[in-house]
Amino acid sequence: MTALGEAVQRAEKGELTLDDVLAVFLESDLWLPSVVDTSGGEVQPVVASTEDGETLVAAFDSAESAHEVADVASFAVPITARQLLSGITDELGLSIGTASSGLIIDAETCTRLRATEAP
Repeated sequence: MTALGEAVQRAEKGELTLDDVLAVFLESDLWLPSVVDTSGGEVQPVVASTEDGETLVAAFDSAESAHEVADVASFAVPITARQLLSGITDELGLSIGTASSGLIIDAETCTRLRATEAP
């Protein structure tokens, strides 16, 4: 289990706060699935919409977890959480899958995290 997966599980049990989980997230290495071949440097991430109409980019804490979307995305690239945050627009949130659970980071929180990470 990854550190992020463990943090999400501990938060679900009430042992960690969301801020604790976000701190682990910021230090995490992730896998970003792509619906196009990434060998040429292009990545087209998997996106989904929530019932509230928010658009989320799917990423995973391990290559194994990324297989969850293999039916729509045959490719995946490694990326740090900080790189992922800096590569999405303010209108997008994140759906981070882990081996046993997941984490939704809304667009507003993604924007806040980018702002606190700026040099």
